[in-house]
Amino acid sequence: VSFTDPFLADTDADGTDDYVEALLGSDPNDGGAPQSSPGGRVSSLKLSGIFSADPSVFGTNVIYERTIPVDPKAGWVQFFLSADPECAAPWTLSGATLEWSDSTGACGSLSASPSGDSWRIPVSSSEVASITIRLVATSPWVSSDTPLYFLSYSPDAYISGCAWTRDSNGIDRFAYAGALPHSFDVTIDRTDRPCLAALLPDEAYASPFSASPAISYDPTNQSLVVSSPCTAAVRSTLDSDGILAVMEPRLTYGDKCGWRGTRIEWNSAESSYRTVPAYPLDSRCLVESWNAATNGCRSCLCIPVLTTGIEGSMPDWIETATDFNGTEAQADILFCGSSIWYDEKIHPAPGTEEDSRSDLLSGDECGCSGGCESGNCDDIEGASLGSVRFRIPLGVPRKDQVSGFAWFSFDAPETLHADTFSVLSRPDSDVSDAVTNGIRLVACRDPRGRTLEIADNPTGV
Repeated sequence: VSFTDPFLADTDADGTDDYVEALLGSDPNDGGAPQSSPGGRVSSLKLSGIFSADPSVFGTNVIYERTIPVDPKAGWVQFFLSADPECAAPWTLSGATLEWSDSTGACGSLSASPSGDSWRIPVSSSEVASITIRLVATSPWVSSDTPLYFLSYSPDAYISGCAWTRDSNGIDRFAYAGALPHSFDVTIDRTDRPCLAALLPDEAYASPFSASPAISYDPTNQSLVVSSPCTAAVRSTLDSDGILAVMEPRLTYGDKCGWRGTRIEWNSAESSYRTVPAYPLDSRCLVESWNAATNGCRSCLCIPVLTTGIEGSMPDWIETATDFNGTEAQADILFCGSSIWYDEKIHPAPGTEEDSRSDLLSGDECGCSGGCESGNCDDIEGASLGSVRFRIPLGVPRKDQVSGFAWFSFDAPETLHADTFSVLSRPDSDVSDAVTNGIRLVACRDPRGRTLEIADNPTGV
């Protein structure tokens, strides 16, 4: 016995009047909501129960009609009509025909499923938005000895070679950290498929992965090739997609040491170092002395940098951790709290073959005479014909260390002015740069410091 609202024609607002549901053996109070199986792979919607009725009471030969919103997920989800809410079961209509159509124009009709089996609805596109089911009377009496269910079904996909977990809602999480490109074996589990008939090509070749330029799925060999770091949706359940996160981690620590004052900079957007013009610190001995502290020890600002290659934010179930102590650095990538990748790096010691620095600077190893801060007459020449470079040391506060430079560098001839000179000074130096009465004064108040007076004249400065 079903109790319905006498003031409403459709108590559960499922789009079908209560009297129609009662005549067709359905519950007018069930809300018409799909019911999912425990694994989330099969969802059922009851269309009718066991019934026997005179179609004239409906006032039309269309005794039942319902449009069902669907999401085929690019063909991965399939749709069936069955007498069982979870598995394949045959059904037959007597005195009636089932007509179906989808939102892209495909349609058809039948009065029974294949013998001993359910029936797969052959939708015309992997992008359909809805399917309409109608029961149309063809005789003065209609009946069905079995219920009729609309089933949605999603196969299960498993990726070998990845860390994997499935949460309480059936959502899959996959993660890989290593070298790319990489090939993974994919296992498709269709154990819960609610149909016994063989797979049709569109079902067999559907991909469990969302479209991405970084991944390529081969349905024939059931293999996945990932060419670059990315995240991609994996068809987990009918309601939600899982996530595959593929990383190509890299830990760097002093690979191209960013000692204070050098012209080597870390470009975080490109995860790489870049060289900017090195002059006036264009020899190794100048760089070494420039970066030394007041006690002569070199001070390093390097920290370990771990990149995964994935742009944007990472899934919250993947964590990265870095730590360092002196010249040693370590990095971890954690998947749901467990490590899936680990690496260590040793910061190159200054002066070693790995850190000779000659490849980082515009000049070769120090070959100047008379001290790099002064150079010799040849040092005013640039790298090409017509170029010029020039520097004046501002002071020598301690042995082998310069307070700074007033300098310029041109790739082509230019007219000199007082403001042509750039001033580079150490953070711990006492250097001022001002214009007084039309004369530029660059003053260094360090021990053995200089004061430069730079003024324009008709021929230059």
